[in-house]
Amino acid sequence: MFNRFFGIVSVFVLVVGMACSSSDNNDPAKDQGTSSDWGLSDSTLTDGSTPTDGSVIVNKECIIYVGPNGTETASGRTPEDPTNLLIATQERSYPGDVVCLLPGTYKLTEVVSFGRAGTESSPIILRPYQPNQAVILEWAGDVAEGELFYFGETIPNEFVKYIELIGIKLDGKNKLATGISCGGASHIKIVGNTITGFGSSGITLDGCNYMTVDGNKIFKNGFNQGQGNGIVVGGAVDPGTDKGFHIAVINNIIAGNSDGSATGTEGNGILIDGTGDKKAPILVANNLVYMNAGQGIVLGQTKDAWVVNNTAYKNGLNQAHAEAAEYYLDNNQTIHFINNIAYGWEWKSATNSRYGIIEENNLTSDYAKNIFFNTNNLLPVAISNDLEKVKPMDPEFTNALSVDGNTDKQWEKAANPTTINTQFTLKSSSQAIDAGKDPGTTAGISQEIKDGLEKYLSVDLAGGSRPKGDGFDIGAYEAN
Repeated sequence: MFNRFFGIVSVFVLVVGMACSSSDNNDPAKDQGTSSDWGLSDSTLTDGSTPTDGSVIVNKECIIYVGPNGTETASGRTPEDPTNLLIATQERSYPGDVVCLLPGTYKLTEVVSFGRAGTESSPIILRPYQPNQAVILEWAGDVAEGELFYFGETIPNEFVKYIELIGIKLDGKNKLATGISCGGASHIKIVGNTITGFGSSGITLDGCNYMTVDGNKIFKNGFNQGQGNGIVVGGAVDPGTDKGFHIAVINNIIAGNSDGSATGTEGNGILIDGTGDKKAPILVANNLVYMNAGQGIVLGQTKDAWVVNNTAYKNGLNQAHAEAAEYYLDNNQTIHFINNIAYGWEWKSATNSRYGIIEENNLTSDYAKNIFFNTNNLLPVAISNDLEKVKPMDPEFTNALSVDGNTDKQWEKAANPTTINTQFTLKSSSQAIDAGKDPGTTAGISQEIKDGLEKYLSVDLAGGSRPKGDGFDIGAYEAN
């Protein structure tokens, strides 16, 4: 039932050109905006010391300028003389470079890849020239099984690492299969992007380590080639000696994804599938997943997963699916399931079923302070009978989206995540306020995991501080 991973073709480009240094930069804009201007949290964008003054890595000055009509022969050193995107990423970018995209629509017929890796202290950053500028990378080729962005091998035969992709809209025009894919790369940050119109999946990570997928809006993918999901994470990841989180899927809003293939079995919001025998910890937190054709959040065959403070709302809208759930947890070794909301779709069928939470064949399950509403669960008795683990409760959303209880294909009418603001926040009367658990107090966890939970859960989906009041709220949003 889990997603297959698409064949990933490496793009090898002859590396030419000279490194660009910040001392040569002619960028007149010395302040590119704080993290709040970009709608990002300070904790997600820096490899090294975490800033405390609101100034994050997006403030770094532009080194290379790219334009929709940039040319290969342009210097790329000023906004007035922008270069071509493929030339910038494959040939001209060096560790520490900030590649700034001027506003406009970039018509692409080739995959965008990187010819070099960044370093821990000097990542390569790709972002808009200024916050709130519309930068759209649009597929202009034929129907294809590839991806728009690929993080894989460089020359000579090394894997890309320390790259940050920030604040860009990707549109597959329902022709290209995948928005962003990764094969074997590490230390990649995919942050604050909008990903839509891809025939299979928005983001697919296969065997990639130290990945941060944060604050993206992933909407209406999977309508052509299908057999995909909003976000897919799979493949073995070697944890080495690092006991902390190796993959963080956090603060994303995912809606309206489908599976246009003949089988039509996928179209899930988030799928974490088969991460191998290696026990690299994975965090899925602060995500809002609603109105997808498939299930909300699916974890299968993982070894050490944390699912914390997510909100899943009326997924499983494809009536052809015999069984679907807001959360489907199957055959995992150790799973921590804490502070999540499962708000089910009320469709009734004599042969098909919809659930809030389904758990099957997990070796060790640590549940705490989850709530479900408008649905039932399929859980072991020891979990379902313990109200400290799973409890029926109306979360009392401020203005939740309307979904009819009988109509098929309603994922096609899902609201664009860019329009979501307070719909899934909690009313002041909600019993979910202050009713959660501080996941960092979980018994027996390593200091590295505790530090990671504190880092990634210090804010909620809206960027507000967490916790407020007397404790953690349940779900992706912390009430004011």
